[in-house]
Amino acid sequence: MIKAIREAGRIPVQRNTFYEPLRVLETAPTATEAEARSSKSKVLEDNLATA
Repeated sequence: MIKAIREAGRIPVQRNTFYEPLRVLETAPTATEAEARSSKSKVLEDNLATA
């Protein structure tokens, strides 16, 4: 989701239920974060492929 937001030329921001900004995600994810996300998305892709 963050990648899609950045590709649209926007800055991703984490917000609370009142739409107040909690955290601005201006920097690219670290290698560790990218690996963790990619492994999760692989599981999601596998589950969607079998649905």
